[in-house]
Amino acid sequence: LALNTLDMPLRDQTDISVMSVGGAISHTEVLNEDAFTINGSYTNLAPYMSLVPQNLSWKTNPESYNLEGLYRHSIGKRSLLKLYYTHQGSKMLVLQPKPGSEDLSLRGVKNRFNYANASIRHAFNNDWLIKGGASFSHNLDHFTVDSLKPQREESLIHLKARVTWFATNRLQFHAGLEHFQQFFEESLDNNERGISLPLSATHLESQYFFTERITLKAGLRAEVQQHSAKVMPRISAAYRIDNKQQVSA
Repeated sequence: LALNTLDMPLRDQTDISVMSVGGAISHTEVLNEDAFTINGSYTNLAPYMSLVPQNLSWKTNPESYNLEGLYRHSIGKRSLLKLYYTHQGSKMLVLQPKPGSEDLSLRGVKNRFNYANASIRHAFNNDWLIKGGASFSHNLDHFTVDSLKPQREESLIHLKARVTWFATNRLQFHAGLEHFQQFFEESLDNNERGISLPLSATHLESQYFFTERITLKAGLRAEVQQHSAKVMPRISAAYRIDNKQQVSA
């Protein structure tokens, strides 16, 4: 259960991309047991809009940007820590004809999105593997509808942990816990409304390899959401035809 070499980059690398409507740059730095990757991109359709005739009157041409960073830390040969963060933004503003009228309506949206996660994987020995992680996402939309400025906001927290026991070369057992906490809110002027949706779950699963081609999974998943709870049995089978094809049910 040693780390796959693909989990860590092998060398320093810088990539630069230039387009008529934007560009991107990415750099990866590899140290002894650490690796950092930083990416950035920007897109603005103004050059395209100026060359191709438009049926709409753009007040702000569609544009977007993206910034992200990834940190990986190898703890010996059996553990790996990953941290990831991205921030994205976009906006556009356009005059559109009103249905059944010659008047124009101003419509637009400005978006901001943030996402972060942290995960760790550790192999205690050749029989036990544990994975855990947490993530957070937040999306904010500012709309323009003529003089109105509605706003919509969504966020999600996700916590997850899973342990795997390799009982034999053919038999595996998995057990896990996870929790979702979702928030939604929208507002217009001084009026607001929102909702919170929690969901907790646990699962137990076994996996057996009858041959190198035939695999069977069976288990249970239980979920609790506000005032309801349910238990779901799950079973699946897969047959690998060759290295590139598989059939499952």
